[in-house]
Amino acid sequence: MLQASFDQLETDDLGRIEAIELANTFASTYEIGKRMKGLYLYGSFGVGKTYLLAAMANELAQRHIASFLVYVPEFVRSLKSSLQTDAFQDTIEYAKQVPVLMLDDLGAELMFKLVAR
Repeated sequence: MLQASFDQLETDDLGRIEAIELANTFASTYEIGKRMKGLYLYGSFGVGKTYLLAAMANELAQRHIASFLVYVPEFVRSLKSSLQTDAFQDTIEYAKQVPVLMLDDLGAELMFKLVAR
């Protein structure tokens, strides 16, 4: 994921091409402090959403813009285990302050609960 780039993304269908174009436009035009529309990417498991987020994060990093790519199910587990510590507050504050917050697999933490029961 550290090497993910827009150049390496497969453009084999129209939906993917549109998502890549929107993500690339966001990552290449984002300005700190400027209000911009966010992106919501959805699709089946294994279509490359996480890789696309990593490509966005890498493009932003090249432009010296911080981002925070969070795998939500693990993030929720981590927050639950650190509720009474400084780490909890530090993590929440960072997530609130980072210019670009990317939430990967948002909603999947609910699926894990349903499967685990």
